[in-house]
Amino acid sequence: LDGLQMTKPGMYSSSVSSIAQVLLCYYSVSPSGLDMGYLGMALARAVGGYIYLASLCTYVKYNHLEDQVWRTPPNSTIQIWSCSGILNYLAVSFPSAIIVWAEWW
Repeated sequence: LDGLQMTKPGMYSSSVSSIAQVLLCYYSVSPSGLDMGYLGMALARAVGGYIYLASLCTYVKYNHLEDQVWRTPPNSTIQIWSCSGILNYLAVSFPSAIIVWAEWW
C-alpha cells in the first residue's frame, strides 16, 4: 500500500496490532493471566503480527482495493514461477540477504 501512496492503512493496522500486542503480552505474562513468562511474550508478539496481517487484508477487501494491490502489472513480462522470474528475484534478494547476515555476524 505504501507503493500506492496510501500510508494511513499501515498506520491504522500498526496501531491496532500494537494495542493488541500490549494487551496480549500483559495477559500472557502476568501471574493472574496465563503466567507463561517469556514464552508468553513471544506468543503474544507472533499473534500481534497475525493481527496486523489480518487488519491490512481486511482493509484491502473492505475498500475494494484488490485490483490495485494484488495484481501483476499489465505490461509485466516476468512470470513469477518461471526460471527467469526466480533468477531475477535472487538477483535482488541475495545481495540484501548477504548484507543482513553480515550485520548479524
